Amino acid sequence: MTEPLQRFPSSSVDDIQHEIFNCVQCGYCSVFCEVSFVSLDTPRKVMRLLQRDDLEKAVKSSFLTLCKQCQTCSLMCPQGIDVAEIMRRLARYRFLNY
Repeated sequence: MTEPLQRFPSSSVDDIQHEIFNCVQCGYCSVFCEVSFVSLDTPRKVMRLLQRDDLEKAVKSSFLTLCKQCQTCSLMCPQGIDVAEIMRRLARYRFLNY
């Protein structure tokens, strides 16, 4: 397990790591997102930053402040990843640590 993911807010880092690395970057989470067109970032980009162990950039993403938590990204994910939950945890981490 890498250092950034060890600091990720979760009771079970292994479950999150499994979900993050199951993402195949198909972009469905972003295509169907109601607010991704307003942000410079998208759920797909945030997931990619996490895959690259760049927690700092992921947490500072402008998308996290715009996300409505509508769950569409999670519903549309063909891999069954709960993208909305990951975004929620990142937003919480940002609130508590920045």
